Amino acid sequence: MLTGRFFLCGRCRSQVTICRSCDRGQRYCGQDCARAARRESVREAERRYQRSRRDAWLMRSGPDDIGLGTIK
Repeated sequence: MLTGRFFLCGRCRSQVTICRSCDRGQRYCGQDCARAARRESVREAERRYQRSRRDAWLMRSGPDDIGLGTIK
């Protein structure tokens, strides 16, 4: 009798069973979900990086440099 590991795909939450000999610690049901999850992860990392660069620029700039001076 073959035994395997049961898990839910980390992206689409579908039920997956994989045999012991094929199990390499997969988190996704297949290549489509793995690739889509990777794209989402990279896109989110790019957003965080751009946000940190923008915030760093805002911190270096004074309020008058970016048009946020005091209102008279």
